[in-house]
Amino acid sequence: MSIKTKLLALLIAPIIVLSAIHILELQRVISGLAENLAAHKEQAMAAVARNLEGEVVALSRITINLAHPKEIVHAVQAADNEVLYDWSHSFTNRGATVLFADAQGMVLSRAPAEFRFGDDISRFAWFARTLRDGAFVGMAEMDGAPHLVSARCVRKYDDLPVGVVAAAVPVTPQWLSQFTDDRQVLRVEAAGRSIQNAPTPPGNADFFPLDVAAAGFADASAFSVAFLPDPQYQQLVALKHAAFVTGSLTALATIAALVLLLASQLRPYAAVVASLREYARNAASLETVRERLTRLTPARRNELHDIIDALVRMIDAVRTQLDRVHAYAGQLETLAATDALTGLHNRMSISAILQAEKRDFDAHGIPLTVLMLDVDSFKAINDTRGHQTGDAALMIVARALRSASRKQDSVGRWGGEEFLLIAPGLDVAAAPALAERLRAAVAAEDYPDGLRVTASIGMTQSRPGDTVDTLIGRADTALYQAKAAGRNTVRAM
Repeated sequence: MSIKTKLLALLIAPIIVLSAIHILELQRVISGLAENLAAHKEQAMAAVARNLEGEVVALSRITINLAHPKEIVHAVQAADNEVLYDWSHSFTNRGATVLFADAQGMVLSRAPAEFRFGDDISRFAWFARTLRDGAFVGMAEMDGAPHLVSARCVRKYDDLPVGVVAAAVPVTPQWLSQFTDDRQVLRVEAAGRSIQNAPTPPGNADFFPLDVAAAGFADASAFSVAFLPDPQYQQLVALKHAAFVTGSLTALATIAALVLLLASQLRPYAAVVASLREYARNAASLETVRERLTRLTPARRNELHDIIDALVRMIDAVRTQLDRVHAYAGQLETLAATDALTGLHNRMSISAILQAEKRDFDAHGIPLTVLMLDVDSFKAINDTRGHQTGDAALMIVARALRSASRKQDSVGRWGGEEFLLIAPGLDVAAAPALAERLRAAVAAEDYPDGLRVTASIGMTQSRPGDTVDTLIGRADTALYQAKAAGRNTVRAM
């Protein structure tokens, strides 16, 4: 191997190795964030499915309540529009259309459109299915558009069908938006059409089917959800690409410069080669090589002067780039461990802290208290005040938890409106006071639009033989007990 080739290899190899180390470190952070995003997607899909199930159940209750009263049965037989409208009008406050039809499919009453009746719905499959099976819940066409429909057979003497009562809400992008946040796209395949609450995300967006398990729902597979790209994840991937490009360009520029400068002769460069060999053997650092090269610079400007000057500038450029990549990696690792909305630890980060504290408990018996906090009636805040107000409330709750907790405590956002607080060294006698201080701090904050926000807290302490899962499970059970006790309270297990 020629001296020129050796020189190039000695200089380029460390650059490539250091760049690869930083790229691998970035990849580790990216992988951790990807796992966290996958867990968040599963939680978000479950939450959307629960919201849809609640809507199906609420619509079914309307038809259950209107199918059995004897006054309604007599009014359907007598085609008494006034009585039927009076009964159904009070059930339209959720934006639903409620109609009654006789057994032949003629609409006898429709609310809230009081004077629209007489339509023939016998051609619709859901009407025939309701008469046949006694009930129907699913996606169907009504008024020329897709609707979520719940229908019940109205029976005389509990066995003779005399008509049908149906409640329906139109399936529109606005209606779908109430079940998701602004990071999700909800799609439904209904009545031969595809409807979604927002445009499809850029790129090859994957829609994941939702399991809507409401009793009797005929179209459980009609709904699917896609997720918008996560900015932090995209930023990490872009940084990894930039680090690779920077390292490659630096190596190519170094090779090109050395080939041009060393093409004519190599003997005057023995001292330069010796310094670079020491660096390659880990006998000298880049800083030492730079100092030696600076001392070797001849008084008269010649080729050697130009080579040393180029090498020094390249070393400075490489050090600057590596320092910048290292700084970015540290910043982005912090971002990957932080919840973007509240600034608290995210689920992946708080889980790692809990694992570490649990190991300390197992090894040294240091008391460990775990508190699970859930904002009371948070869905109602989002539904009535909007997601921006809900996000503002979560940020204020996070601030209250940081302020009321101890310096050695760790607070993280567990998911949605749930928070997890880890209190090491807190014994069973002092734990209730901390929990009560947290509950009071949340309730005492000033929230936007005069909103009153409270939280329920479940508390537990680590016991011999516990795992992280059993700790979380007990805290979660205690939280449900606090909810059942009327909310804005603390329960311990």
